[in-house]
Amino acid sequence: MKKIKSLLMAITILSLIFSFYTPSASAASKDNLNLPEHADLIIKEVLESLEADRSKNFSTASASEPEIVVLEQGYAIQIENQTSNNETAITTIIPYKIDTNKEFVNSFDYLEAQQPDLIRPMAESTVPNKVVDVTLTIKTYYAQYFSWANVTNFYRHGGIEAWWSSSNTAVSVPGMTVKYETRGDLYRYPDCIDQPLSSTKVQNSYFKRSIISQSNPVKGAVYIDGNNTMPLDRVVTLTDYFNHGGVIDFTITQSLNGITKTSMNSYNVYSK
Repeated sequence: MKKIKSLLMAITILSLIFSFYTPSASAASKDNLNLPEHADLIIKEVLESLEADRSKNFSTASASEPEIVVLEQGYAIQIENQTSNNETAITTIIPYKIDTNKEFVNSFDYLEAQQPDLIRPMAESTVPNKVVDVTLTIKTYYAQYFSWANVTNFYRHGGIEAWWSSSNTAVSVPGMTVKYETRGDLYRYPDCIDQPLSSTKVQNSYFKRSIISQSNPVKGAVYIDGNNTMPLDRVVTLTDYFNHGGVIDFTITQSLNGITKTSMNSYNVYSK
């Protein structure tokens, strides 16, 4: 049975992923690699991306369990599956994250560098917004806690990701802007969960904004603002839900056959 290369380019919410066959890759167990705590999230999203890429005719049902390997470029994920010609295809995927300097960083390294600064527990909202010929998908991260003592929800502003897609190959996107805003009274966490609000308040009308503003964004590329987050020991209560209940505002401009159209919309991601 012969082995062939399996070439793939995929994009996930965490990373840009490029794959190629690398005979020199050495396999290892996750437990023996000292990987960051949430490495399984990278594997999960790689598999979801592969499964969604129908043009590659990839089926996770016929594939081996993903195996983490070590390359010169960093940790990677390797999967073996059978083709329709009864050949063994080996796909090696190196996941990359775009950092704040617009450079590629191996996703495993990036995740490890973020700890222990990962926001926990993490809630998320993924909303695909269909606008004419383009779908703008926005993923919002935040933490949410409920206090039975104060009968109120608390929120912590996290990061945001956005990417566009389209089945129309003739369409282009000259620009997109996504804003994620949180406003409310600021409290100390976790004190506010079981102590009176009056004794744990830090300030009124706290405000935090994340923004992605990109000219000519690449189709499918994930753009990220993960810098404008709240400290782990701070949360807010919503003082004006309809204006600052985790509001997402977006503007996207698309061009097709010489006609340019700009669309705008907004929605809330937090509960009341």
